[in-house]
Amino acid sequence: MYEIQRILAYKFKEKIGRSLILLSVLLIGNLLTTGCNLSYLMNQQRWSKNYALLEGTLATDPSMIDGNINTGGKAEIRSSSSYSTMHRTSEVYVLLPQAKLLSKIILLSRDLQEGGLKGKRCELHTYQGAQWKLIDFFTINGMKTIIKFPAVKTEEVRLRLPTWTKFDSLDKVINKYNEEIITRKNYDSIPPKILEIEVYGPVATQGAYQ
Repeated sequence: MYEIQRILAYKFKEKIGRSLILLSVLLIGNLLTTGCNLSYLMNQQRWSKNYALLEGTLATDPSMIDGNINTGGKAEIRSSSSYSTMHRTSEVYVLLPQAKLLSKIILLSRDLQEGGLKGKRCELHTYQGAQWKLIDFFTINGMKTIIKFPAVKTEEVRLRLPTWTKFDSLDKVINKYNEEIITRKNYDSIPPKILEIEVYGPVATQGAYQ
């Protein structure tokens, strides 16, 4: 009797072991298939031509969208009374001749690679419905920063970027609360030079530009 029970237990364990092996094989196969499908989808993602090169496109500086990284122009200091000189930001914009579906921007700048600006958080805005809308935050990665975001149809994009601060001068001012004379430091805000701004949209198949 004991021998029969032992044989039955052995066969049961053997059956369970085979089932587990089969299940493992199926799971691994499924993971491999899923990975291949994801890789396929990623490889199938195509981008439009650089819309910034379209005739009639405008920008903060024309040399930012001329396709030549040896040229470029300075971003504009953002004028706002709510920001001190030490915390001012700068801006650049690209205005297309007509609205396009956009989902990727490439920003080229040697200045953003240096001076402690790398790693700074910036903002991407698009013009929609007669007003600016914050689309996403992005981080400066160095000379080349690639910004990807959910596709949005717009004709104008704006990038809000960091600036340097440089000591300018000292002056004497009177403290209005106690009438004491204090020394105040003045700083200049220096915007980065942008070599090129490239603007792209997603397309289903190569050549299917909208």
